[in-house]
Amino acid sequence: MQIQNDKKFCYLSLTAEIWKSFYDQNEQELILTFLESITRLFPIAKTWYGTITDHTIHPVVHAGTAKNCIDFVQLALQPESSESFNSEFPLIKAIAKNQPVAVHYLDQQEHLVQRNQWKTFLESSKCRSMLAVPVEIHNNIEAGIVFYSCSPNPFDTSTIDYLVRSVHELTEIVSKKRRWVKEWQELKKSKELAEADALKKTRFFANMSHELRTPITAILGFMEMLLRENLAPIKNETDKINEKDGTNETKNTLTLESCLETLEHCKNIAQIIQSNAEFLLSILNDILDFSKLEADMLKVEKIMVPVQPFLRELAIFYSIQTRAKNLAFSIKPVTPLPTFVNTDPVRLKQVLMNLIGNAIKFTQQGGITISIVWVAADTKKTETSEKYQHEKKTITEGNLFFSIKDTGIGISPEILSTLFVPFQQADVATTRRFGGSGLGLVISKQLIQLLGGEIITKSREGCGSMFTVVLPQQFDNNVRFESLPTFESSLTDFKNNNSADEIPDGLNSNSDATLNSDSVSNSSPDSVAKNSSFPLAGRRILLAEDSPDSRRLFSLIIKKTGAEVVEADNGQAAVEIVMENLKKDLSFDIILMDMEMPVMDGYAATRQLRETGYTNPIVALTAHTLHEEHQKCLDAGCNDYAMKPILRDALITVILKHLTNN
Repeated sequence: MQIQNDKKFCYLSLTAEIWKSFYDQNEQELILTFLESITRLFPIAKTWYGTITDHTIHPVVHAGTAKNCIDFVQLALQPESSESFNSEFPLIKAIAKNQPVAVHYLDQQEHLVQRNQWKTFLESSKCRSMLAVPVEIHNNIEAGIVFYSCSPNPFDTSTIDYLVRSVHELTEIVSKKRRWVKEWQELKKSKELAEADALKKTRFFANMSHELRTPITAILGFMEMLLRENLAPIKNETDKINEKDGTNETKNTLTLESCLETLEHCKNIAQIIQSNAEFLLSILNDILDFSKLEADMLKVEKIMVPVQPFLRELAIFYSIQTRAKNLAFSIKPVTPLPTFVNTDPVRLKQVLMNLIGNAIKFTQQGGITISIVWVAADTKKTETSEKYQHEKKTITEGNLFFSIKDTGIGISPEILSTLFVPFQQADVATTRRFGGSGLGLVISKQLIQLLGGEIITKSREGCGSMFTVVLPQQFDNNVRFESLPTFESSLTDFKNNNSADEIPDGLNSNSDATLNSDSVSNSSPDSVAKNSSFPLAGRRILLAEDSPDSRRLFSLIIKKTGAEVVEADNGQAAVEIVMENLKKDLSFDIILMDMEMPVMDGYAATRQLRETGYTNPIVALTAHTLHEEHQKCLDAGCNDYAMKPILRDALITVILKHLTNN
């Protein structure tokens, strides 16, 4: 009983010693600790641990005092050893049987068996017995342990039981160690990814801070200059004249020249302010679009879009920008194209404009070529009409390819792999040199995926890039294909001799905002100027806007077109003004209603007016960009909406649109 208790104590001590080293040692070190403890606590002279790979045993670690032990093991496991020599090796037998194998090399008089094939080894190492135990982890025998003893018969039943239990304890520890290491590595990887993501976001927001503050600084700085300094020359000349008795013709001429010079300077400053404001708006649009995409709140609406006018708008718009940089620009329909495509024109245009804009931005010499190719699918399929089950139609499928190729700086392979990763730009130098939000390509890729397509990129650093938009299409037999002309970089000199008068409505070279706007009211900004100097003469317009600056701006814009403007600073005041005017048999031709106001908002004011039977047009002024918010305006009773910030021509256009319809 005492011997049994000693073995149990040794087993518990061994287990405690291994678990104590669990976190401090790797797997191989834990196995070595196990082997060293075994040789110290049990009557074991030598022990070794070997792994099994491709049906071959490889000794890994060993412990103990017996000499030549590992040399013997390596010899016994050599392929050139005799077959019987190998097959009789205890570990091989243990692995084959998946159970412990004990061997004693003594006869009844405790002398070595004379014909034993390992006699030389046994004599030199003084080992008399061997115990081989397979190591099974996750139902897979992947290693084995061999114990050597110099005692005549050390491996009785109880000793074998405790040694086998010790090996099982080791397998459990190794198994848990592997799981722990795996979890720790996954946690470490997740932490590194999170830190890298946080770093990218930090850099992105730092860049955004710069990108936002730069135009704001210009706007505020030039506005301050405009307000404080630019009237000084006029004032100084006026003071000089007032100091004299009489009038001097030369001084008057100089004063006029000074005034004209000052006004020209003011105009230049205003253009700078406008340019910075448009740039600021483009960054905010990127951030808003990305937020909507991340929240899965951006929807696309597919309609049939005529191809030729769509391409002509792009050609006209970008011919101006490329001409300013002395770059060649062309749009080449390589194959006959369908006359219409089924897509969301606003989002497709946004993607193409982003890619073309990047091509222009990163190209200093050479040019940009846009090739459009239609590739039909190999097969056609037949579908049955849902309305008339007996009617069948053939569906033509294919892909429309828009390839934007430039001769710019190109992209390295390393950067190309992260090109569509959010919050990431090519590199810091690129960001400082060219600016931008770092979201344009991410937004473009996700928008094209919403349209069912993809973007393919090819680039070579120093040689240029090519971005190809693949747009899948389906048509019935009624679709027509036509060969379109090549649009060159000249604004008016197309190969089909289109005149400048044929520039489609909705195209303006002032900013991307006109082309990118979700609002129908931002289309055809040039149409106002073509009508007359006072297109709204004789009209009465109610402007409900709580912001004094916005109210003053919109009021000045409208008054300059000849209209009478009545102002209200909240929805309740707007309703009261309308009711008072109706009592006097007066009405407003149109109401411009801001939707977010104190006292009563624009939604409630519009509903209240509609409930009284008011039928004249009401146009919502809103800063919201979500489609649901725009629909909310229409549901409240508005005829249309104009999205802030709204440019002068766009504001007048939406007013004229509803006055004409009315």
